[in-house]
Amino acid sequence: MRAWYFTEMPYPNLPPFDELSSIRVSLPSKHFDPKIGADLYNRYLDEYIIAAEMGLDLMVNEHHQTATCIDAAAPLSLAILARQTKNARLCILA
Repeated sequence: MRAWYFTEMPYPNLPPFDELSSIRVSLPSKHFDPKIGADLYNRYLDEYIIAAEMGLDLMVNEHHQTATCIDAAAPLSLAILARQTKNARLCILA
């Protein structure tokens, strides 16, 4: 049996929800801190690499303009993971 690791790569550093009209599509980019975002990308990619080392396959997805998924270019994430992992199957969830 094969098992898959997946995370939406959320951005958790938001104001309280009652101060936002939505966390999808209409969320202003002013709420995104590039330093925090870069740290999160590294964290999530490291998590994928650890999962691959544990024998799990890897699945990524992308969304645009949402705090629930900061990965806006799944092919780029998979390219990084293809170079950094050895045995995991890689999948883009569409």
